[in-house]
Amino acid sequence: MTGVVTIESLVEQTGLDGMGFRALVRLIRSGHLRMVSYERIDRSCLVFKAKEVCA
Repeated sequence: MTGVVTIESLVEQTGLDGMGFRALVRLIRSGHLRMVSYERIDRSCLVFKAKEVCA
């Protein structure tokens, strides 16, 4: 994954629908993905891959 994409496009790439959405929310929570702006998490949110994740 490169650049900024919507959560919806990532869900479509996984083909997992609801389970894929929840997995992406967990990646945001763990710091692997970052949101472009602070807002409610939904399928239209823009996200990008975090450079480095602290353990």
